[in-house]
Amino acid sequence: SAGSTNVILHPMNFCTAATPHLGIAAHTYFILPRCMEYMFAYLFGKTGKDLFRVERRKGSCLGKKSAVGANDLIFAMATQDKYLRPLSKFRRRISFTNAFGTDAQVPTATAGMISKFSDSPHCLVEDDMSDRWNIGDIEALVFDTEPCERPRNLQSSGTRSGKSDETLTMSKSLDSLGWTKIFVDCRKGMKGCSVRCICRRPRREMVSSYISKSRRNVTSEVIFLSSDLCKLLESSEHLHFLPT
Repeated sequence: SAGSTNVILHPMNFCTAATPHLGIAAHTYFILPRCMEYMFAYLFGKTGKDLFRVERRKGSCLGKKSAVGANDLIFAMATQDKYLRPLSKFRRRISFTNAFGTDAQVPTATAGMISKFSDSPHCLVEDDMSDRWNIGDIEALVFDTEPCERPRNLQSSGTRSGKSDETLTMSKSLDSLGWTKIFVDCRKGMKGCSVRCICRRPRREMVSSYISKSRRNVTSEVIFLSSDLCKLLESSEHLHFLPT
């Protein structure tokens, strides 16, 4: 009609915060046997079954073969075009992750889409953007992953189990979209009490050591592999006990 204006909307930023992108099967705060995962899954209904990936394992438990992802919503959302293509339309994808064992509900690996078997490069961001997240008692590490071709048909090798291979596939598939990943360290501001594990080296010290070593070998960017982030950011040198 006369005087009408066409408006074109551009998807700009897609943000997630403490989101279990890889599900919570094998990603619980304390490692649980599969039978207990099933118990909690059914306790929390349909959402629990999806997050613990019950449907994916039902066929194998009954001695039946099923295609990976056929009934597994979490795996499908991380690997299938119908879910990834809309995400790729955003100009920027940002994830916020609680690091160093501070999130009992959504641990670091699943929120940050990292895998101890993955070699996906994560570039440390050291600019004004990374500094803006250091507020008061909250400190943050910011990483970028570059968009790349999505891997397909990753096969098991070594001692990895099928579940580990699926986690690797989901992690690398999501990383291929390109993300800004913000890992938040809020331990200084946490209430409650904590106990220092004397056998563990301080994690921030380990991260700083990794960065210093990388700078000695490379003059430009500091690169962490996904597997490196798992080792450095998943746990803490303290056991935290939060008030109830």
